[in-house]
Amino acid sequence: MLNFAREEYLQAFNEIPEGVNDMLLSENTAEAVENLTQRYNVEADKIFDVSAIIGYAMVGLVPIKRFIDALQSEAGLDAETARNVAHDVRAEIFAPVAKELADMQEKAEENWQKAAQEAKKETETSRGEKDNDVKDEKKPESHHKDESVTRKIIE
Repeated sequence: MLNFAREEYLQAFNEIPEGVNDMLLSENTAEAVENLTQRYNVEADKIFDVSAIIGYAMVGLVPIKRFIDALQSEAGLDAETARNVAHDVRAEIFAPVAKELADMQEKAEENWQKAAQEAKKETETSRGEKDNDVKDEKKPESHHKDESVTRKIIE
């Protein structure tokens, strides 16, 4: 679902308050992400996704109230791990900039809804293309004397 264009991310990044920017780029934040992913045995191939979701939340592309959902759906964390990671992220990374993040939540929800609508359109488009592929397939010719029987079996 989270398929933000680079330009969207950069625009959001350029609009964040200075305190959030400092926290996002902080070496302490990188260490906290490394520590908490180790603490909860997050698989190596999911660490980048967890880190990206944290970044999306900090620039206002993912609302804090949907943070656990994003960790589950986008990073593939199970419910318990997602809750634990979210708890620690809130305490270690989000807490120092909580007021600034709170001020960004209305815009973050708008961005989330927009991304959800775009993902839905993409899904519908890809389903439509698959449906068209199926319709375009040539049906096998029947060697049965009564083609209507064969047609019913095929359909």
